[in-house]
Amino acid sequence: MNVKLQAQTSSDGPVEVLNSVSGRMIEEIKLAQDYFDQDPERFYNQVDLILTPVIDFTNFSRNVMGNYGSSKTYRGLKTTAEKKQFIDRIRRFSMTFKQGLIHTYAKGLLGFGGDEIKVEPLDSVQQDNMVARKSVDVLQLIDSDNGEPYEVHYKMRRDKTGAWKIRNVIIGSINLGKVYRQQFASAVLMYDGDIDKVIDTWSVAPAELEEQK
Repeated sequence: MNVKLQAQTSSDGPVEVLNSVSGRMIEEIKLAQDYFDQDPERFYNQVDLILTPVIDFTNFSRNVMGNYGSSKTYRGLKTTAEKKQFIDRIRRFSMTFKQGLIHTYAKGLLGFGGDEIKVEPLDSVQQDNMVARKSVDVLQLIDSDNGEPYEVHYKMRRDKTGAWKIRNVIIGSINLGKVYRQQFASAVLMYDGDIDKVIDTWSVAPAELEEQK
C-alpha cells in the first residue's frame, strides 16, 4: 500500500496536522500486523513517508547537537572550510537522527496495536500561542491494553512556509529532545570531542525509552 502525502494548507492548525498523521498511522499499523515480521522495512518506509512532511528533523537534530549545531557556533567560525565542515556535520547527523527516530517511533507505535490514537484540542493558552505564532504543545493519547492511554506531547511550531512542524516529542515522562541532547553531550566526552565519531556511532534509542516500551 502506498501512503499518499497530503500537503498542508494555510488553514491547517497543529491539531489538524496531527489528526491527519494519526489517521494514516492507524491505517498503516493495522496493515503492518500482517506483514511486519516478513518485511519490516516496508513499515519503516511507510512511517517515513507519513512523518517526514510534519517533523522538522533539521531543527530537532540541531537542538540535540547543542552548541555543536547552534547558529552562534556557526557565526563564530573563521574559515570557509570550518563552516563547510559544520554544515556537513549537521546534514549527516540529521539524516542519521531521522532514520533512528523513525525506527524507534515506528516500533513503539506498532506495539500499541493501532486501536485508537486521539489528538486533544488545544487549551486556551496553546490557542493564544498559536495565534501569536509561538510554539504549541499538542497532546496525543494512544490506547493501551491496561486501560490507561499513553500520553505523547508534541512541541510544534510554524516553519518558514507557515506549515506546522514537530520539533520535539515527549513520550510519557521522557523528553526525547532532552534525553538525546544529554546522550550527544556524553558521546562528545567519550570520544574526546571527535564529533564525526559521535555521528558515526549514534544510536537513537535511549535506554529510558526501551525500558518503558
